[in-house]
Amino acid sequence: MFMATDSSSEGRRQSAEVIRIQQLCSSIETRCGVSNFSENLEFALRETGVDVRTISSLKDIRPGDLLIQHEFALYDSQKLKRALKLHIGRKFLFAHSPGADIFAGEVDAFISLCSGMVRKDFLQLVVPHPGWQSPLISRQELKTQFGWGRYDCVIGTNGFITATRQFDRVAARLIAFAVEHNVLIFIACPRHNAQLNRRGDTMPERILQQLSKEYPDHLQMEREFLDQEQLNHRFQACDLLWCWTGGRSAPYGSGTCSDQYGSGTRMIVANKQQHSQVFGLRNVVVGSADLGAFIATLKSEILTRNFARHDPSRLSWDTFAATLKDFIVSVPEPNADIDPRLIKEEMNVPSQPTSKGKAVAEDLTIENASLAARDFLERLSRYPDTFQGRGIAICAGGRRYNTCAWVLVRLLRYLRCQLPIEVWCYEVELDRPWANLLEPYDVRLRVVPNQGINVPSRRDGWRLKSKAILESRFNEVLLLDADNVPVRDPSYLFDCPEYQEKGAVFWPDCNRTNRRSLQWKVFDVPYRDEPEQESGQVLINKKTCWAPLNLCDWYNVNTDFFYRFVYGDKDTFRFAWHRCNVEYAMPSKGVGLSMYTMLQHDFQGKVIFQHRFGAKWTLKRNRVVPGFVHEAQCLEFVDELRLAWQPLNRAMELYQLDPTTNVELENCVFDCVRMGHSSWTLKLEPMGIIDIGRTAEIEAWWVRKGRLNLGTIEGAISFSLEKKPDGTWDGLGMGKNRLRLRLQEEAISSEVKGTVS
Repeated sequence: MFMATDSSSEGRRQSAEVIRIQQLCSSIETRCGVSNFSENLEFALRETGVDVRTISSLKDIRPGDLLIQHEFALYDSQKLKRALKLHIGRKFLFAHSPGADIFAGEVDAFISLCSGMVRKDFLQLVVPHPGWQSPLISRQELKTQFGWGRYDCVIGTNGFITATRQFDRVAARLIAFAVEHNVLIFIACPRHNAQLNRRGDTMPERILQQLSKEYPDHLQMEREFLDQEQLNHRFQACDLLWCWTGGRSAPYGSGTCSDQYGSGTRMIVANKQQHSQVFGLRNVVVGSADLGAFIATLKSEILTRNFARHDPSRLSWDTFAATLKDFIVSVPEPNADIDPRLIKEEMNVPSQPTSKGKAVAEDLTIENASLAARDFLERLSRYPDTFQGRGIAICAGGRRYNTCAWVLVRLLRYLRCQLPIEVWCYEVELDRPWANLLEPYDVRLRVVPNQGINVPSRRDGWRLKSKAILESRFNEVLLLDADNVPVRDPSYLFDCPEYQEKGAVFWPDCNRTNRRSLQWKVFDVPYRDEPEQESGQVLINKKTCWAPLNLCDWYNVNTDFFYRFVYGDKDTFRFAWHRCNVEYAMPSKGVGLSMYTMLQHDFQGKVIFQHRFGAKWTLKRNRVVPGFVHEAQCLEFVDELRLAWQPLNRAMELYQLDPTTNVELENCVFDCVRMGHSSWTLKLEPMGIIDIGRTAEIEAWWVRKGRLNLGTIEGAISFSLEKKPDGTWDGLGMGKNRLRLRLQEEAISSEVKGTVS
């Protein structure tokens, strides 16, 4: 959101008419929660006398006061940071999802809809998400209008169909009850363009469609995107509304929840932080965070027949806009000589809990990095004592590393390792069929939100490693790279005296850091003549090493700065431990090098890990490494995965139709535009696979007679594209799908367009 205002702060305080706001919302021309919010905010602010103009592109920003409607899926974080650094004027960021702290160095203040969205030491305003309202109409009149008059009770909900909302599970558990008690279940569930990238959302939609066919009198779905007045009237016609999510309790304000409250209809909401803006309000029942108990509460409310209405003005846009306007005019100009802490006290802005271990320092330099690290450590909370036991963490994601992770998991169990395992990946790389194959091996999948990541890079992978250790459910964690292969069950390492004494074991790399390296100054560590660290395996007791582990994670959050001086994550562990004056253990025998492999030893000098950094496992072909222990068994696991991971089989056959052109297109990343409908990022993986940007009708790719075909695993062509002189691929959909699809190459970097071993 962009705000151009009178340059005089006093002038702004005295005259609301001089405030001009240019609102930046990149999704304003589409239908999503943020765009709806922006439209409502523009209308509400105009009612307070503020001149508002909404724009959708960073290119349209002009000097003045800037307020961005921000959600990570809508912006490239690095591009936005660069734009903010160059901007002249005040900058406000409206945080619609956690993690917005990364912009602390670029903005003057935050606005959020729920406590805990950003750290408490940032200047911010926290106001509950308002609900869209319209005058209350007779419920019986509305029921007659919608044909619902014959039901004893109508219960409803709304939102885009997503796996976390679990509309299908709720409906399936309620449908028999609905038939027995003459209840209509109403679900307003339009399809969001972003769902084209979410394979997990397809099945809930199919289940709902099947249920509505089997029980047409008791389950009604509204698939069209209703404007807010239409949706509000349907909510008013309902006797009860429910708001549930299977997602974890998280700090963000639910627009769905607020709009439901704005209808005046009695609500049952899940006891999760994203619904907290309605907790304690009249006519709201807070149900369990467990789905079964939540359904029981919903059934009980239906039978109670307490269908009272309430006055929804407690969450009005009028109050919201007035509070926001007052906050905006109170924030000083960037050069004003006013302590922001005084403004926080004057405005009585609610404080928020610090997000420990997540802080992102602003404008890090070689000169101030040490001070920023000290400030971070001073804010760090004590060990939470919520982690338990021992376990192994593996970072995976994408076809290549998922294959490696599969081999590692299978080999660990083959070696009779009984430690529980967590496999971590970004949401954009989640492959459910592959994840399902891991379930029999006591593996828990941990999925990290994308936060603006469309195609994870090596840097994102490095960043994930310290996060996996810090946030795993274990107190004692053995982190293994996916392409690492143990020689024997590594569980005994947890009982080694060296680990028991120090609480951390790192393994050496080949080199030693030069005395003249800037690393010593950047990390504020006195020079030591010691081996560098290789982080293909790390063993840590989090309780013993809580401070250095959090500092290490902070280094890896601030990748833009610290990765200039170290190669990825590897030495961030070593320097974090030194900076905190905490000792670690390291086997005395140095790293051994074999063909494409690093050999690491235990404290008795015996090889324990074989890190295949140059010969990762693939489903296509694998290098033979002389002397590699368990290689034959690992290759059997690769064959096992090739057979079990069915989506690959047909795609690999199709891929062979035109192998020359296929090699040219491997790892290409495209802006994929379905003309007049939607757009998303699409990546052509090796072997004819589509991982990033995959949809129900676009699962595989292959080239035949010069045309690029996109289709299903079974080989059905959904789109057949011809290459144009400008380098784009263009063509119509097949069969009934006649929409035009265009692919324009987005980026090819050394990190994305690599060769497959």
